[in-house]
Amino acid sequence: MASTAVPNVLDDPLAASLAQAVAGANQHVRSLGIDPEERILSVSEVVSGGELSWRVAYLPREHVSRRGGELIVDVDFQDGSIRQVLRGQ
Repeated sequence: MASTAVPNVLDDPLAASLAQAVAGANQHVRSLGIDPEERILSVSEVVSGGELSWRVAYLPREHVSRRGGELIVDVDFQDGSIRQVLRGQ
């Protein structure tokens, strides 16, 4: 089943952009010493200055009664470059 899913992702510009954004954000957070697989992942679209970005948020799994610890990475919709990184407090 996975072998048919990959061509479908590559043929869908929105899916390919999302996959590129998550992969780039994951690489960046790993360089900061954070394991993305130990976080809750949330992705949304954001518009800033008329430009569309993916906002990839990494939240602590044990977030109940806990303040801070989130990491947010904004990734360019078109080229997958990192626009900004925000750390929760």
